[in-house]
Amino acid sequence: MTRLQVGDKVKCPADRGNMAYTGQVLSVGTEVYKTMYEQPYVWVEVLDINRRSKSLWPSNRLNK
Repeated sequence: MTRLQVGDKVKCPADRGNMAYTGQVLSVGTEVYKTMYEQPYVWVEVLDINRRSKSLWPSNRLNK
């Protein structure tokens, strides 16, 4: 699992009709969860730099 830090730039994938975008990490959760395939992740709050909106993402869907 890649450890993200506040301030990192990440690539968020297209999701639910929204286009992919580059965002900035605002906060990173500390509790580790696992997908149904046992892949670990934490919740990450991301700021969409262009639209100035925030989203919550599982870390396993983000690319540095």
